[in-house]
Amino acid sequence: MRVPPLVAGLFLGFFISFVTSRFEEVLTKNIEVVYFIPFIVYMADAIGTQTQTIYARDLSHGKANFVTYLIKEIILGLIKECDNLSDFSKEDKEWFKKNLPRRTYKVAEEVISALGWDQQSAQMMQRVDYN
Repeated sequence: MRVPPLVAGLFLGFFISFVTSRFEEVLTKNIEVVYFIPFIVYMADAIGTQTQTIYARDLSHGKANFVTYLIKEIILGLIKECDNLSDFSKEDKEWFKKNLPRRTYKVAEEVISALGWDQQSAQMMQRVDYN
């Protein structure tokens, strides 16, 4: 039961080595990027081990559903990355904290409405002469 994941890991390792070699020119120009590769590999391994442990625990209790876990992991990863890649300045974040009512927003339109920007936009559109 342990051999298939080891073989898959071996082939994926070869594949990743091939992909990384395609970036040799970039890596030679920016050698400092190479120093982060072991950290990225470690984080990927740690996340995979945690997911595997949680899935195995739920599998032993009869609550596991692979598709559900796959979708959940993808969504959580995207949410985490989008949260860390904010383009807002510190001042903008503070302004939003001060002016945006604290609750969960599902779509951008809810944020726009909560800030009153939908009314401002409507007023601006009324002032614009399209003739």
